[in-house]
Amino acid sequence: MLVSAWDPHEGALCTAAWSGRESGGTFVAGAPQRLDHGPDFYAPALLHSPDGRWLLWAWLWEARDEVRVGAPSAWTDEVGWAGMLSLPRQVTIDNDGALLQRPAQEVERLRRDRRIRAAGEVRAGRPVELGEIGPACDITARLDAAGGLRLVTDAAGSEYLDLVRDPMTGEVVVDRSRASLDPRAKGGSWRLPARLGPVDIRVVLDHSVAEVFTAEGQALTLRLYPVGGATWRLQATASGAAPVPYAVEAWDLRGLQVHERRPEPERAS
Repeated sequence: MLVSAWDPHEGALCTAAWSGRESGGTFVAGAPQRLDHGPDFYAPALLHSPDGRWLLWAWLWEARDEVRVGAPSAWTDEVGWAGMLSLPRQVTIDNDGALLQRPAQEVERLRRDRRIRAAGEVRAGRPVELGEIGPACDITARLDAAGGLRLVTDAAGSEYLDLVRDPMTGEVVVDRSRASLDPRAKGGSWRLPARLGPVDIRVVLDHSVAEVFTAEGQALTLRLYPVGGATWRLQATASGAAPVPYAVEAWDLRGLQVHERRPEPERAS
């Protein structure tokens, strides 16, 4: 059961999921769990695909200068649009009742040129330049307990999105505090559950949205608004005294083409 939490004063808050079982015509729910660990994911909807998969989409609201979701926004009025849909996600439930998510397998078909394929070690305070990427890209990375990635979007390196491991908890901390030079963009950081030790993550970027997934099936979604005007580039980062290993690949994504299927017109006899 999926629930979208709404506060009368604050507006949209988060989404939660309860897995359970049917018993005598009654749904017996287990413990609640956060469906997405980011700030901008709401109102999910499910589709049962012809091949048996459950696919999920959600509404991603803006994180501009609104005081709350749905409130007036001068910045949104300037650009002329608000909100978008997430990527389709495949959802499953494991034996313990946890809801697991990953990008639908069709997303990989959008990959085109591979921009980055790199592995090595990085030290704290000495980020490694991995290469340039486009504003719509698909990134996979193996990050050690003290490793991280930085998406740099201006020439001076002052506008960036950080993904770093917390070496104490293993969580992936996604920090957009400096992801936009426009002061109207919302900041903040959020934590994605992950185990200790090396963790495989996948980050799908599409201009103003980042969707982050762990191989264990956890997800975090947030909006960001780079205005630096430079070609985007990716760096490997680290904390602590020892060198930290990393392995990263990144592909540009081509635009999605939608083909509408119309019924064949009836032929006159």
